[in-house]
Amino acid sequence: MATGIVSLAMQAQGLPAIAHALFAVNLAAYALLWLAGAARLAHAPRALALALGDHLGGPAFLTIVAGTCVLGVQCVALAGSLALGAAFWIAGCVLWAILVYAFFAAVTIVEPKPRLEHGLDGSWLLATVSTEAVAVLGTMTASAFPRPDIVMFACLALFLAGAMLYILVIGLIFFRWTFRPMGAPQILMSCEARALAWNNKPSQQSRCGGSNQPLGQTTCRSPRALRLRFSSVCCDSIPPRPKRTTALTAKLWEKPPRGDPVQDEVAACLLGLTLVCAVSDCAEPIEKRE
Repeated sequence: MATGIVSLAMQAQGLPAIAHALFAVNLAAYALLWLAGAARLAHAPRALALALGDHLGGPAFLTIVAGTCVLGVQCVALAGSLALGAAFWIAGCVLWAILVYAFFAAVTIVEPKPRLEHGLDGSWLLATVSTEAVAVLGTMTASAFPRPDIVMFACLALFLAGAMLYILVIGLIFFRWTFRPMGAPQILMSCEARALAWNNKPSQQSRCGGSNQPLGQTTCRSPRALRLRFSSVCCDSIPPRPKRTTALTAKLWEKPPRGDPVQDEVAACLLGLTLVCAVSDCAEPIEKRE
């Protein structure tokens, strides 16, 4: 999806060579991602179904719809293949109907439900992104069908449905940020919850400084605990910078407890934060640090 967007932007800016190169990359990546998804489905179908019905991990599946439709737009805009674009539009419609219905049905009937601040983030806007992607590709390929007027009407309906979803989700996000606790620990807890969802594990309990507490009731404030809770999966924020880079570097190489849900995700972002802190420590005046 992201590669296709950049490719189309390059084409609009008069850089067709880059646009077509990214288009080729996108075709290969699309096929590889489908192969990886099929392997995951064959290896762990139950885990995949649970991930689709998760409040935090489920919306990510809608990128399948958006990526399919963006690739279809590339086929029309870059390759000039209206028939191939129409085929991608039909595939996008089918995927949209299946995934949107499955996700919203699953989060409706699942028990117990998480609190708003533990189950909602910006990834829910993918419901709008996927819906609008189908609408955009449909308007570009309507002439390939016997009844383009019906296709255009369907695209108009999808556009309005996407706008409705946007209003609903952005309203909930605004409510969450303005009327629910959103201090640094809560933001980092949200990051950890997304890491839990990424690993297909329940997000009802979290590890904070070695003690298990409900996600919404932790009171840890130390830099060490906050760094442990940080995840690189779709994070909204970064934890406060430690006073010394060496502390963060040591934490990077410290082996997390076995079974820690953020073990894999935290390593990459801690490395990046180590480099950032090293640069900022060098740039900061010595007397100010002291």
